[in-house]
Amino acid sequence: MVIEAIWLARTFGRVLLLALVSGSVLAGCALLYFGAITLGLATVGESTRIVVAMLDDPPRPLTMALGMGGATVLMYIGIAVFALCAWVTYQATRAGVRFAARRMDTILS
Repeated sequence: MVIEAIWLARTFGRVLLLALVSGSVLAGCALLYFGAITLGLATVGESTRIVVAMLDDPPRPLTMALGMGGATVLMYIGIAVFALCAWVTYQATRAGVRFAARRMDTILS
């Protein structure tokens, strides 16, 4: 009776630990993605705001050149963040497919 209870506790303990770790990793990734997407949207929005403000009331040529350069940098940062999110998702999917293929090969062998 005691041996069975210990076996049951160890078995469910492993499953619960795996579920807790998996959930924590998933939540961490979701928060990082949310932050990255928020950063991307903020930089794209801010660069758009800078360009609209300069076109609304044109400053001196040097100031306009610096403003357009800053807006371009912000836009590239936003696009790079979105590209990074897509690349990480692609790599994670590819790793998952490889893992599943190896697992299926092991099971079918």
